[in-house]
Amino acid sequence: MGSAWLEIVVQHRALRGVLEELRTLFTQDRESFYLYMDVVVDFLKEVHTPIEDGLVFPKLQETCVGVSGRQIDIANTLSRLSADHKLILTLGNTITTRGKAFDDDILRERFEQFAKILLEHNTDEEELYQAVVKVCGESRVDSSLRIPEKV
Repeated sequence: MGSAWLEIVVQHRALRGVLEELRTLFTQDRESFYLYMDVVVDFLKEVHTPIEDGLVFPKLQETCVGVSGRQIDIANTLSRLSADHKLILTLGNTITTRGKAFDDDILRERFEQFAKILLEHNTDEEELYQAVVKVCGESRVDSSLRIPEKV
């Protein structure tokens, strides 16, 4: 069995590297920038966000219910993180669909905004995970986020 959380952390690390590559492409090869940005937005939309919103966030919310009489209320944070997903995808789609109509300064500003929000969002998710682990225990959290192997 694998861990959904481990997969998310690996994706977060990869996304940090991807953002650096996109920064380089922005200045060196604009057409490749748009193509790569489109792949990144598709990955976020089709892979990363569904794992978080569909599996990780609900499991984190369920995990600490009734633990030693203590419950961590993370609903507001999870709601904000899900809203971040919509904002990140909107910014990414704006860059890929309308970016060529922007002048360089506006396009750079939109991309840097996208990158900043994505990085802060990923950091917030990792901090939330650590807070849940602290309250509920690592083994309990990790077991709730296991992905069963296909038979």
